[in-house]
Amino acid sequence: MGKQGTQGLRSKAQSKAFSCQFGPSSLIRADERSAEVGHHLSQVPFNEVGLVLRESTMRTGTQVFLVTLALGLFSTETGAISAVPIIQNLRARLDSSTDSIYVEWSFAESKQNVQFVIRYRLLNRPDGTLDWRIARTSEELVRLHLPEIRHGDELEVQVKAERGGQVIEDWSQQLLISVTKQMVVGGHRVPENDLIPPLAFKANILGPSSVRLEWSANEQDILELFYLVNVKQLTSESGENLLRQQIKIGATHFTLGNLIPGERYEMTIRSATSLDRVSSTAAIIEINMPKEDEYFEVGNLIITSHFKSDGSGVVNLTWDVPAEVQNKIMSYDVQYSEVGRDDWKKLTFHGSRPSAALYNLRSDTEYVLRIRTVLANRLETESGLFRFRTPKVAVNPISKVDVIFSSDTNSVRLQWMLEPHVPQDQVVGYDVYLTENKELPDSHWRHTRLDSPEAALSVEDLKSATTYYVKVHVRKADGTVLSAPFVYRFKTIDYENTHVESREPNSLAYRNVGPGRVSVSWSYPFTIADNVIGSVVYYTNNLNLPMDQWQKIRVNDPEQKSLLLSNLREGTQYHVHIVPKMSNGELDFASSEKFELRTDKIDRSHNNYVFYQDHHEHSRQNRFRNHPRMQAMSMASGEQKEQMKIVACNPDAIKTGCAWDERCVARVENAEEGWCISETLRDSILNS
Repeated sequence: MGKQGTQGLRSKAQSKAFSCQFGPSSLIRADERSAEVGHHLSQVPFNEVGLVLRESTMRTGTQVFLVTLALGLFSTETGAISAVPIIQNLRARLDSSTDSIYVEWSFAESKQNVQFVIRYRLLNRPDGTLDWRIARTSEELVRLHLPEIRHGDELEVQVKAERGGQVIEDWSQQLLISVTKQMVVGGHRVPENDLIPPLAFKANILGPSSVRLEWSANEQDILELFYLVNVKQLTSESGENLLRQQIKIGATHFTLGNLIPGERYEMTIRSATSLDRVSSTAAIIEINMPKEDEYFEVGNLIITSHFKSDGSGVVNLTWDVPAEVQNKIMSYDVQYSEVGRDDWKKLTFHGSRPSAALYNLRSDTEYVLRIRTVLANRLETESGLFRFRTPKVAVNPISKVDVIFSSDTNSVRLQWMLEPHVPQDQVVGYDVYLTENKELPDSHWRHTRLDSPEAALSVEDLKSATTYYVKVHVRKADGTVLSAPFVYRFKTIDYENTHVESREPNSLAYRNVGPGRVSVSWSYPFTIADNVIGSVVYYTNNLNLPMDQWQKIRVNDPEQKSLLLSNLREGTQYHVHIVPKMSNGELDFASSEKFELRTDKIDRSHNNYVFYQDHHEHSRQNRFRNHPRMQAMSMASGEQKEQMKIVACNPDAIKTGCAWDERCVARVENAEEGWCISETLRDSILNS
């Protein structure tokens, strides 16, 4: 229903009569809309009454004005009929959008150096103010801005002309304007102070004998406002008396029951503040109630959901449809919104599929859902509101955990990588939990607290051939703890029965061979080794770059399982990603391996360059806890002092990390630690 205002300007007694007839108020159908905008200007000869009629029919809330202008036939100063005046054809037009009246006239002489003076005043204000307001212009038009104009106002306007400060034409005839405001509702004019019926009046059929009526309020600032709903039965197949009922309600919705299936009904609604003040217009709708065999609504709804650790997921909806109704359903409309937010999203699909999948929902969020069914007879039914909550997804901060075994010892080294969404610079430590029985509460797990951001831990005193479970929690600098929802499992080596264990290769390793130069080696899992025809090695020092912008080296020989990365930045951390290439030509990202490395940096504190070397084995930073990575040994040579750097190693490791021409020699004072010694020096060192 459109709500529009009408302002009319009506002439004084000297003018010809002008009247507008409006028909009586009538019912406005709920689906009527006013969208046309029109402007109409009518003029009469000068010796008659000047008339301007402007009508607009717009959408709700736009004012529309009816203007009637009158020119007095006698001079206001002398009361005598003027000769031929210079200022002629005084007229006006109304601009409702700016609350302004434009006054125009014709000037019979030259306008050179002519200044027009316009005076205007409101005549019938209760305060009795009759002061003139003055406006000046050099054109034959002036805009009078009157935002305070209201119903019942009368405006008087006159114009005179001056040249060089001398009056060449005294005040013109009067232009008297009478303002009348009216409302336009659905194309029908009603008094300005009339109530407006509700908007968006609609009916949702809930069953063969019940319907839900709802609407939105039009009058927002009236506290005592209520509504009168009249229900009238239009048809009666049984021949019984037609139902007539009136309901008074203050809410904006209610459910009407006890209707007769298959009959037609008319519902009208009016706004009211008392039984004596009721809107003269009403919203109206007509509905056909469905018969028992024509009705279907979604009742038993099954909701299942699956969400991933990254928060993305799907909610599946399924419901049952009786066999006798399946061919009568045209389509479904699924509408859903978060609880507390009036932001309904809609999904429409064919009626042959009684299921739907929602992909854009958030985890751990409560939603409401309703399903509208459109039947073949154009009948629309709507289910009640279904309320459900999506599952909470625990985000895992750990990307991968590697277990490095040591031969002939009952210890392992755990190393892990963080997920990209966990900022490395905000991590201050870890809590590592280990147990043989994962069903035990956390308080009974073996707990090791690490107060360092280094993502590695050596675990001692483990049982042989035993399955262990481990989980890692991350501590951040702000005091929060990111708990890992996943538990990792590994089994220790059976040292009593065998010293050689056949296991899946995971020999990702790298070795610094000089500043900016790193040798990388790898192997392929047994499950894909026969189908590998090569690989692509990606590496970068900026993890924020997409992978297509990483540097890469293609390896076309499946037997080649090592290469040299050169021209790297000294002392810089790099990320390496090795992706196998399969016989079908595709890259197998699912079988790829990732690890991190740090390049050497030249020590320029000595005359000779010394390369600080890190050796990392088994896909991650393999630093032996509390072991020195290198140790200086001094040798006297005349007056100069030279240094030799020896790399530390683990003599019990399957791959010690020494170069091809070196062996890992155990230290005398500690057999669990050793040094990478060249074959040519080995005998002399052992004999010393």
